[in-house]
Amino acid sequence: MIIGITGQTASGKSTVSRFLKDKYNFKYIEVDKIVEKIMKQGGINRIKNYLYSEHQVDSKSPEEIGDSFFSYDINSYIMDLNFKREIDNEILKEIRKYDKDDVIIVDWMMLEDSFVFNKCDLLIKTEIDYELRKRRYIERGDNFNISKYCCIDNIHHPYNDSRYHYKVDTTDNWEKDLSNFIDSSILGKKLVSIIVPVYNVEQYLMRCVDSILNQSYKNIEVILVNDGSTDNSLEVCKVLEKKDKRIKVISQQNLGLSEARNTGLKNATGDYIGFVDSDDYIESRMIENLLLNAEQNNADISCGRAFIHSRNGIVRHPNNNPKEITTISNKEELIKAYLDGPITMAAWDKLYKREALNGIYFDKNTFNEDADFILKLCLANKRFVCDSRKYYHYVKRNEGSLTGSKFNERCFLTQIWGKKAYSQILSLGKEYQDDAERCLFNSLAHVLKMYMKDYTNGKLNNYEYKEEIQTVANDIINLLLNTKNVKKFRDLDNVLSIINKLIDDDILDKDKMPTINIPCIGILWNSLDRDMMEEAIRMLSSESIIKDCIFVDLDKDYRKFIEEIYLYNNEKVGIPVFKSSILIDKYDSNNIAVINMIIRVSNYIFYNDKKGYLFKEISELKEYIRKFFKDKIKDYAYDNIFHLTVDQSEYEYTDEVCKKYLKEYRGNKHEQG
Repeated sequence: MIIGITGQTASGKSTVSRFLKDKYNFKYIEVDKIVEKIMKQGGINRIKNYLYSEHQVDSKSPEEIGDSFFSYDINSYIMDLNFKREIDNEILKEIRKYDKDDVIIVDWMMLEDSFVFNKCDLLIKTEIDYELRKRRYIERGDNFNISKYCCIDNIHHPYNDSRYHYKVDTTDNWEKDLSNFIDSSILGKKLVSIIVPVYNVEQYLMRCVDSILNQSYKNIEVILVNDGSTDNSLEVCKVLEKKDKRIKVISQQNLGLSEARNTGLKNATGDYIGFVDSDDYIESRMIENLLLNAEQNNADISCGRAFIHSRNGIVRHPNNNPKEITTISNKEELIKAYLDGPITMAAWDKLYKREALNGIYFDKNTFNEDADFILKLCLANKRFVCDSRKYYHYVKRNEGSLTGSKFNERCFLTQIWGKKAYSQILSLGKEYQDDAERCLFNSLAHVLKMYMKDYTNGKLNNYEYKEEIQTVANDIINLLLNTKNVKKFRDLDNVLSIINKLIDDDILDKDKMPTINIPCIGILWNSLDRDMMEEAIRMLSSESIIKDCIFVDLDKDYRKFIEEIYLYNNEKVGIPVFKSSILIDKYDSNNIAVINMIIRVSNYIFYNDKKGYLFKEISELKEYIRKFFKDKIKDYAYDNIFHLTVDQSEYEYTDEVCKKYLKEYRGNKHEQG
């Protein structure tokens, strides 16, 4: 194993190199000495001639030559291919002197510009207060010493920064952290198996596997499962297998993503298991950090987060998150974390204890195999540790991968899975009702959104999957109509807008969608005279079934009645008083009409920030009556015409208030159908 150590200060990298050499007895190649040797053997004369021909500088002593050369043009030194080749060849000669099991440190300030850089298994960069130490002299007698020019700003390439596994600031207390890094990455005893399903990814596979081989944690095996690729992916796999003995290639007929992963699971020998999709790639310390989190927290599954690369190449939220570690082991907390985070539904941003996966495989008969796999682990009450930092690069592609394709009949398997997951979660107890409903809604909404995406992009033929998507929309509406609180459903506004759009486009048949009857209480206030009230009742009867209607003179109880009615909505202090004052002070009569009715509802709409989501038919009816009479009364104020209960809970509250104040009131019962 080769550890490359570089940095813009010779003192920093040499300090780190000697620390590792002394503590771990690693072999040590100090390249500065190789360079000095080559310079003394004639390289110094080439530099002298270059300075004279390019810059008309006639330097005499080796110190003057070195000082003038670095002052004028360090890039020319780098571009001297013959000189570079001599240095690289000498480094390789030194490396070959050691056994293949030795850990060798290559200490070289200009390592990034050497082909040895790409041969290093582990890369460490020293970072320091550059300005403070710039051009600091480290004397070794009177001999020419290249390492005295220890901070040259333009010798390191920013694009190589991501290749480094560890960065050290030697002005701080760094020894302990560096020791921990070496102990876990190089000397780690736990074998980690990384399973990579491969299908038609010849363009991306090399990047993916290189990111795995370039991990700071080295005790890994990489299992490439070729799933019947029709391009050159298998040939690329074989080339990679020859490149590194840690790679194992398995080839099978095309069985799909789930079976490719299952094949990898059956052949993995590691203490921990990880999955990387073949068109994605990972950060260099992903395995090291997730493994460390798992070991320190005695977790069965260790999770990270991901960078999302859109199809247009843009990375959403490219900045990484600050470190935050969360452990979750209680089943109720696991289900909530699965639905809301921090547990993601992806299989590929995690490490799993092999023993925790005993008997748990990916289901080939579901479309969302990742979500199913993670839910199985949550239901099995496995212990999770979640790291908020991003380690995985998820790259979206249009076509051709195991996961990316046009909307097809397999997508409806998610609808079936959602109902199965609903039953599984609900079987844990009634207290899991909301979680079960949210899981079902998320699954149905996912199918609807996938369909809408390809429908909008023109990828679907006219009325393709019309009947199937009708059942999905019906399941969503049925869930909304029968749940106690729709606010718990994520992205509901978008889901409702998709359904309405598909209804408008005649993809969904509104007459085939489920409806329910709910009881409502309507109150016509005293701003309307008797004739107006009777007109309003006739309008209401055309949109609902009126079960009962009474006209009441509230007399002295008017203020108390109004205030209690409006207190249901948790109005701010004084608002109910203000509303009742308008109705009492502005109008001569204290007569109201109370109507018990049944309204058939079919969907929700977003009403306003205060009310949130209301049944569409109730919202429209309320606004219809108010707007019709707005110009017919004097001193109109908001909702001093018509009050209408919007859900079962408000109906039950209003029903009790009416029973309290109105002896003529008989109430109503909920009829559903």
